[in-house]
Amino acid sequence: MVLWVKTGWEFYREINRLNKWDIPESELYLKPPIVGKYTNEIIYGRYPKEVLPLLQNLNPYVRIGYRYVKHFQWLTETGQKQLEGFIKDSVDTMKKCNNWNEFRIRYAREFGVPFQLSIFS
Repeated sequence: MVLWVKTGWEFYREINRLNKWDIPESELYLKPPIVGKYTNEIIYGRYPKEVLPLLQNLNPYVRIGYRYVKHFQWLTETGQKQLEGFIKDSVDTMKKCNNWNEFRIRYAREFGVPFQLSIFS
């Protein structure tokens, strides 16, 4: 779990950098709402297609934009190890890119995560 915390913060730092968002390091935990969608597409989109809907069902919103716990807390030990790998893959790819669209296109090609590539080519 310690690895997830480190790579998780790196993941959000890189999202901020690639989107050129000026969010201070001390407020990194405050994420624009779109970041949840990005996380679902980029990270949870790598699991079999049944996983994200199941997590969303097990972990419903308690109020708009907030869930009782984080999705990863419902994952098995194996699922959490996969999660760490998915986050590391995304961070490694992000570090090779200069902007958000470049990252999304590269990541979609490398890992088969759905993204509408043709509108950016």
